[in-house]
Amino acid sequence: MQSIYGNEKKEDLRHFLPQEILASYAFILNGIRFSVRNVSLWHVRTPWQVPVRKINDCLIWLVMEGNFTARVRDEKYELDAGRGVIVPEYVAHSFDFAGDCNEGKVFVIHADIFPYSGRGFPVYVKKYLFCLAQPELYFTRLKTAVSLRQVQRQTACLYARNPVQDLLLECAANDMFSTESVQNTD
Repeated sequence: MQSIYGNEKKEDLRHFLPQEILASYAFILNGIRFSVRNVSLWHVRTPWQVPVRKINDCLIWLVMEGNFTARVRDEKYELDAGRGVIVPEYVAHSFDFAGDCNEGKVFVIHADIFPYSGRGFPVYVKKYLFCLAQPELYFTRLKTAVSLRQVQRQTACLYARNPVQDLLLECAANDMFSTESVQNTD
């Protein structure tokens, strides 16, 4: 039967993204429950350093200005604007200035993720480093969330859910996560 609108055909995009990435998308969108606990923008100057520590939530650390080093487990990363790391729960990490940098701005996001996989967020983390394709979009949205903290912290955290979810989807598109052995149970 021909369409009443003319010559058209629905495109089949089943091979647009690899199956592993589609599985990560599905898990991020359907398989996890998450809440943002806090979103803040740090303006840091020397002397400053975050010593090695482990925390009980997921940490997303995104550089807006400056040059930093991040250590997550045994990996060391050089970070500049638009680059960041996702640090899963209870994973050792530290931060410091890189090179001769002595000032910068960093978004710090804490989130609770369920179900907790025991091996990382949101599924299995294959790598911790991410680089955003359009960081200015995230910077604007995260600045809005930080600004909303003036109204109410809970409102800021609710607003930050969407940019954080979008960030996770971008990370999934860059093959940061593995869905092997993921059990989507309540």
